[in-house]
Amino acid sequence: MPRTTLVTRIEVDLKNQLGEIAKQQNRTTSNLIEWLVKQYIGQVAKPTNSTAPVELDFASTDDLHSVLAKRRPAIADTLRYLEDK
Repeated sequence: MPRTTLVTRIEVDLKNQLGEIAKQQNRTTSNLIEWLVKQYIGQVAKPTNSTAPVELDFASTDDLHSVLAKRRPAIADTLRYLEDK
């Protein structure tokens, strides 16, 4: 598949975090970002059940992760991974 360059602006802290995570996984930062984008698109592109939204009044972080894990597992895994770092 042909490749192209994606130019975007992100915060320096996020760039540094991505660089550290990529180094830990023996990846390039570009490869890590490409993988994260593919995971996100894979989750967004999946059809979802048309259920009513879940109310999250006073939701804890655990409640939020639980809802995300059910609806968008790759996003929940990515958030959990980044929080652990």
